[in-house]
Amino acid sequence: MKKRKGKKRGRKSWWLRPQSTHPYAKLKKAAWDAISLAIRIEENWTCITCGIQLLNSSQMQCGHYISRRKMGTFFERRNLAAQCRNCNYNMHNGQIHSIFAEKLIERYGVNVITELNRLAAKIKKYSREELLAIINKYNVK
Repeated sequence: MKKRKGKKRGRKSWWLRPQSTHPYAKLKKAAWDAISLAIRIEENWTCITCGIQLLNSSQMQCGHYISRRKMGTFFERRNLAAQCRNCNYNMHNGQIHSIFAEKLIERYGVNVITELNRLAAKIKKYSREELLAIINKYNVK
């Protein structure tokens, strides 16, 4: 049996590295955390679909009208809204999804759903600079 080697020398933990070398996944999560919290605060912790107001952050989430799998709309503000956990988990329910759509149309106009579908069809990978810009824009102090 070969001996296992220890950590490679000269390697720093990700949080000790300069900001430009943060792992991509950590930047994406930080960007999501920043925009998610900012939206819930902006919408006064009120669910877009059922209208309930919950001040408990574990029960209130930031939901996507178009699935998170579509990176073209992942951080798109018009695709995001505060939702209670129950409504967010049951988005596959046609009634909840249609209420979400109606509320988005009330907020952003009749073309919002078409525009979101167009953006969702695009292949997108956010650059580190774009993720840092999202973190800086939505960082709640």
